[in-house]
Amino acid sequence: MKLSELIKVLSDGTACFSIVGLCEEYTKGLEQLQQESWYLQNKEKTVRKITVIGGYCDYNVEFRIRLNK
Repeated sequence: MKLSELIKVLSDGTACFSIVGLCEEYTKGLEQLQQESWYLQNKEKTVRKITVIGGYCDYNVEFRIRLNK
């Protein structure tokens, strides 16, 4: 699955997004994320791993994405 394909199936408002090496805890929403220059340069890379972290007590849920190089 490519990064652009993954972003199409995700919902806004449920988590912050981190793409390893590109962004950490992105909270501006998926629509804005798709306009970022670093996203446009990397959107066709294949997703290697997806991890969901947090969500315990006061911690936000973070959707962490690792891409193939």
